[in-house]
Amino acid sequence: MKHSTIISAAALFAIVAGIGIAQNPSAATTTVTAATGTIAQLNYDPGGNVQGFLVGTNILLSFPASTCGGLSALGVVGNSVTYSGTESTATSGFESVLITSFTNNTTNCQRKLLYLRSHFRYCQTA
Repeated sequence: MKHSTIISAAALFAIVAGIGIAQNPSAATTTVTAATGTIAQLNYDPGGNVQGFLVGTNILLSFPASTCGGLSALGVVGNSVTYSGTESTATSGFESVLITSFTNNTTNCQRKLLYLRSHFRYCQTA
């Protein structure tokens, strides 16, 4: 199986799982602070742009579409990361985290996303 096919299949799975969480009112929602993990896979939008990261086997880190600097500069597979945000957990155990703060521990790149008027519009780079 081609590498791009595997990535596409994984991205589709992550999107479907994320939709399932969003549509499941019984999904538990909690605040995550300074959680750590390793990027296992990149999640792409239909246009081929990085829109999130899969950490481990069941945690999807989601970023707003307007994240400054773009997501492809934030990390690659194998990078160690620390993140904070709002986590939704489906009954299947799949977790989706809407990121508010992200640090790539491998490259020391940091982003803090501030929520303004129902959209993430501002980001600080440290």
